Amino acid sequence: MLDFLRRLFDTDDFPARWYCGNWTGPHGWLHIFSDLAIFAAYMSIPIVLLTLLRKRQDVPFPKTIWLFSLFIASCGTGHLLEAIIFWQPIYRAAGVLKLVTASVSWATVIALVPLLPKALRMRSPEALEKEVERRTRDLQRSNRELEQFAYLASHDLQAPLRTIANASAMLKTSSPDMDGPSAKALEFMDGAVSRMQVLITDLLEHSRIGRDPKFEPVDLKAIAKQVLVDLAAEIESADATVDVGELPTVPGRATELGLLFQNLVSNAIKFRAEDAPPRVVIRAEETETAWAISVSDNGIGIEEQYFERIFQIFQRLHTASEYEGTGVGLAHCRKIVELHDGAIEVESTPGEGTTFRFTLSKQPMGKATMSANEGAGE
Repeated sequence: MLDFLRRLFDTDDFPARWYCGNWTGPHGWLHIFSDLAIFAAYMSIPIVLLTLLRKRQDVPFPKTIWLFSLFIASCGTGHLLEAIIFWQPIYRAAGVLKLVTASVSWATVIALVPLLPKALRMRSPEALEKEVERRTRDLQRSNRELEQFAYLASHDLQAPLRTIANASAMLKTSSPDMDGPSAKALEFMDGAVSRMQVLITDLLEHSRIGRDPKFEPVDLKAIAKQVLVDLAAEIESADATVDVGELPTVPGRATELGLLFQNLVSNAIKFRAEDAPPRVVIRAEETETAWAISVSDNGIGIEEQYFERIFQIFQRLHTASEYEGTGVGLAHCRKIVELHDGAIEVESTPGEGTTFRFTLSKQPMGKATMSANEGAGE
């Protein structure tokens, strides 16, 4: 066997194929060109398949595709050797390659047989498209019902709250000298009414996000400047600095993107460290398909175990006496970003600061549509 392998490419024992039999030029070149053409075609197939696997990570049965690509490549190489043998009689190498091809062929067959039931259960693209359309309609209907419920429930809750607030005001007016437990109870009641009204307002705002389907070009630099004007009192009170870098113009809804920036900047100021004034830095980086925006601060930070919880509606990490708020702001942020076909994440070290990063797609793929001017390229 070792001697056979050492002489794998030895041609001394065999004549070249041109000299075996009565080959004519046209007959011989017909075989050569055909084998070379088959080799080129066979080698193209694995290149296409492996390119598909590299670009699409969701292609089913990737290991079998690799095995099938190896089988096709070995078959193609066999045809290349058939052409070479017309000049170089490397019959030993050709035999070894045939053995390899046979082994890979049977390995492919063995791999394909268990996949047959799975392949038969796979639905056609048309069936999948119909299923997606049905589920999309169901989801849209469910979202509309949930939004309507939240809107109506919030309005219905406002009426009894106003009644309680009016009754409290009447009691204070009719009994201005009230003190003791009764006065304390009224104070607690007023505080509860105020918190409930804020919760209802935030819930209404959350339900309204995404109602307008139209996207327009939004200048994020202008949005950030307006947010700084709106938060001027908070910024001055906290002696905060907000460093806004160059920001792009993106397709989106200006009101929602303004709320996104306002919530993130306001949180950065609110959750500040005691030993240093707040510093907020806003930056943007361009990727192939989106803009990545970061809002960083030097505040109290967040422990990693709470990274997901902070984006859930009405979830708070601190009591109302420590920090004001309802736990809705970051839920707003996630909903806005996802409706703009993006994603939001947080990086933080307790005691050092927090960075929120979110992406805004350059060409949103959702239901939202650009305005007529943007669609025309103006």
